[in-house]
Amino acid sequence: MMVFLGYAVSAAVALLVMNTAERFLPIKRRFIWRLLFFIFCYLEANTIIIVGDPLNIILALPVFLLGFLLCCEGTVQAKLTIA
Repeated sequence: MMVFLGYAVSAAVALLVMNTAERFLPIKRRFIWRLLFFIFCYLEANTIIIVGDPLNIILALPVFLLGFLLCCEGTVQAKLTIA
């Protein structure tokens, strides 16, 4: 029961991150792009980034940027600024 609750809370946080990002940059209209962006937001929301660990941020940031570059509409400059 608690494991299911943890997954549900993680999915809710990913939806909130996705909704916040969509306020600044529109997500592409097809369902596959929305699903892919949700997966990227889910990974981003559940990744623990430790301040003193440079490897952690080096691996997490490109994945999050890739999600914005692939799934959002707009110029590359706007996508990098918002991400």
